[in-house]
Amino acid sequence: YMVEPGIQPLQADEERLRQILLNLIDNSIKYSDPDSTIEIQVLEEQDYVIIKVKDSGWGIPPEDLHHIGKRFYRGRHGSITKGTGLGLSLCHEIVEMHGGRMEIESTPGVGTVVRIYLPVRRSDA
Repeated sequence: YMVEPGIQPLQADEERLRQILLNLIDNSIKYSDPDSTIEIQVLEEQDYVIIKVKDSGWGIPPEDLHHIGKRFYRGRHGSITKGTGLGLSLCHEIVEMHGGRMEIESTPGVGTVVRIYLPVRRSDA
């Protein structure tokens, strides 16, 4: 995992941030083969700290991608993995409550990238 030097402090609930990260990492493990890699990167861009979780797993078909983040949606691989289908929807809600956004890109057979954009804390705020 990599954290860019000089990252600004976040305005975030530590426990909720931990919940997001654990869910994203758990999903990457769950939907990947055992020898797959998972990369975690933290960087700053403009007024946001970006947390990027990238895996080389099964990927999400394009027709399923727009459903990801909806409550109880488990996708094509949902029948072979454990879960409720609530994890990403909760992550999405928590990120929005913090004034951020979540983006997901995926290619079947290549992997998935999830980016969480959270606002940095400004000293004048």
